[in-house]
Amino acid sequence: MQRELPLGVRAMQKAVKDALDPLSLFNPGKVIGADPDLVT
Repeated sequence: MQRELPLGVRAMQKAVKDALDPLSLFNPGKVIGADPDLVT
């Protein structure tokens, strides 16, 4: 699903996520497997 979004949109999503969760406390990737498109 991430691959369908333009790079700018994915970058904005990552920027917002990093701003709201700088310590990565909310990280569903730990449970369901890391998303290769959004590697921190």
